[in-house]
Amino acid sequence: MLGRQGPGNHAADLCVHIVRRPLLEQLGPFALFALFALFALFAGKDVGMASGTSTGTGREDQEPGLGTWSFERLHAMAVNEHGRHLEAVRIVAQGRAYDDDRPAEARLRWAKLSLLANRRAHGDGLEDRTRAATQDFTLRMWIIDHLGPDDDDPDRSPDALASDTLGTLRLTPSQAGALGDRWRELPIEQLRELRRHKNLTAHLADLVGRTGPGPTRDLLLAWDGVRHRLP
Repeated sequence: MLGRQGPGNHAADLCVHIVRRPLLEQLGPFALFALFALFALFAGKDVGMASGTSTGTGREDQEPGLGTWSFERLHAMAVNEHGRHLEAVRIVAQGRAYDDDRPAEARLRWAKLSLLANRRAHGDGLEDRTRAATQDFTLRMWIIDHLGPDDDDPDRSPDALASDTLGTLRLTPSQAGALGDRWRELPIEQLRELRRHKNLTAHLADLVGRTGPGPTRDLLLAWDGVRHRLP
């Protein structure tokens, strides 16, 4: 059962009232944290306190909502801390990067902060690393599409994104396709592995058009073509 972390935990209270308790109990810890993070932002409370997750700062008092924090303050938090509470920083920074009323330079700065927070928010387990990589690849693809590519900047380089993506895949396209064609017969571990590959390659349709002819582009095309066969 879920317990309250303190008398001021308004975000958690709001979650419990809106989402039925049996559903909350079925959600994984990261899904619960992400849900609390969103409610904490809207409730105007520090997500680290609202979710009961330690921020590593030792502070006991609740700070104003992260949505009111400056870039410098959020950046300092992302640089100096590590843990899932940084998911809230990722969400805030990404939202500001998506704001097309801001200058491109400012949007890029916020996007890079979101990437930084994402890279420091997750643990070393396979699920955490997969989630972090998927979010990383998705935002980098958005940066390339909306703010322009830059081969000298790894966060904006299509070739770097292609290399990083392919480096996370443990199967070949032919292996994944063969397993995907009979996914209903597979044990849960293999189903999870196929889903992992499908999530990690979600951006390839956009990335292919940003890469030049060659073996890397051919491999991206092969993966993009096999994704629809995966569960």
